[in-house]
Amino acid sequence: MMKVIFLDFDGVMDTEYYDHILAKEGKPGNDEYGIIFDPNSVKNLKYIIDQTGADIVVTSSWKYMMSYQDFINMWKARELPGFVTDVTPNIHGYRCRGDEIDAWLKECKSQCQYIILDDLGADNFNSHQIPRLLVVNPFHGIDEDIAERAILLLNSPIGSKFNYTNLRRYSANRWPQHLGTTHGVEHWDRVARFGWMLYQEDADMDVILAFAYLHDSERKDNAMDIEHGKRASLLIDRIRETELNALSDGQIAKLKRACELHTIEHRTGDITIDTCFDADRMDLLRVGIMPSPERMATKRGAELVADPYFEVYYRELNEKAK
Repeated sequence: MMKVIFLDFDGVMDTEYYDHILAKEGKPGNDEYGIIFDPNSVKNLKYIIDQTGADIVVTSSWKYMMSYQDFINMWKARELPGFVTDVTPNIHGYRCRGDEIDAWLKECKSQCQYIILDDLGADNFNSHQIPRLLVVNPFHGIDEDIAERAILLLNSPIGSKFNYTNLRRYSANRWPQHLGTTHGVEHWDRVARFGWMLYQEDADMDVILAFAYLHDSERKDNAMDIEHGKRASLLIDRIRETELNALSDGQIAKLKRACELHTIEHRTGDITIDTCFDADRMDLLRVGIMPSPERMATKRGAELVADPYFEVYYRELNEKAK
């Protein structure tokens, strides 16, 4: 079996944090190949490769300006870890980056176990790829947490059959347009993205994604509708055999509890439910509230919102979505 890292560069290997450091020190931010990679991202990429033996397939938009041989030369000149085995094909009129990855996998003669390291959100990939997508914070690139999660995914296959995109479509079609975007689809998409950023071992990503697209879906208004979580739980029962038929009874129980408690409970001690809470709280900036580390339910959530770059990252995330 071949292990593959589908690797983006901008926001993954080259970071805004390291660009700032180089500029502050008066050092060049580019070499003959382009933007210089963040040493911390390089270190953590090496750790992933050392622990898994994975090869690299470049997905970055740099492929539109550089040849495969250019990447080989850059890897050698910069003394980067691992081996660039290929580049995903350029597909004219492709729908999303995931299509290029699927095209590469279709042509691969080996069975592949893969991960995707990218700063783009889940909407840029196909639903069956989501369990293997690790969304990277573009300010810091590949950090230690991302590296550990990447190793876990590459060394232990995932076989989820849950299609969150169908659930997204279902909830979006039911959302009252007069309620706008504050608690609507745009909010749900960000909660899903933050869920991926928060993901850690033992958390159930299927439950977290289902929570993203259901927790606010039964709101009657944008104010103090304190019963909306309970209504979402009742909705889960109604769509148990349709939109949620891929989830187990145990997953359904956690999903219902997360929806019921997300506005009234601080922490439950269950890593999946607490990750749901934090993914929702990380989007408080949409209403002008900076999330407090003390109010987060997970250590990972507290670390993310305490990062001085979080607010800047949030603003830029919304700009990209426009």
